[in-house]
Amino acid sequence: MNARVVAAVVAGSVFALAGCSSTSSADGKVPAAFVTRAEQVCSANLAQFPNVGTFPDSNFNDEDPSPAQLPPLGAYFAENQRGNSAFEAALQGLGGPAEGASSWNNLKTLLAEFLANGKTQVKDADAANVSAFVAAVNQNQTITNEIISAAKHSGFPTTGPCEQLLFG
Repeated sequence: MNARVVAAVVAGSVFALAGCSSTSSADGKVPAAFVTRAEQVCSANLAQFPNVGTFPDSNFNDEDPSPAQLPPLGAYFAENQRGNSAFEAALQGLGGPAEGASSWNNLKTLLAEFLANGKTQVKDADAANVSAFVAAVNQNQTITNEIISAAKHSGFPTTGPCEQLLFG
């Protein structure tokens, strides 16, 4: 299984990167107290909505899938995205940090793109639309890289419960 596909399985978890920091400054870093609250949201979501099942195809190549491989993958992705709405609501309920609001807002924008992409992957997999699915997977990788870069710039490490939500 390709790591790019694994990221799509837990698409709702991208926001988790925004929950893993310990510093604050005028250069865009989020205060530790806010980060702690976000990390608690990550932990709660991880406990309430653990990954379900095993990846449906050990021979899956996300760059060259067969149409027959996609519908089971779509079902698997959909099942593992079942906590997205609750997770988004909990994170939105955090409000914004006193410092680092621009960084936080950037991560929220990237999350919205990532979540939409996860839904697109489910739709394309369900329809066995290979070209659209591959395009969505490629876009997912771009968004993931942007999130990781933004998280690092903002002082968010990729460890702990939030990282587990994103990368499983």
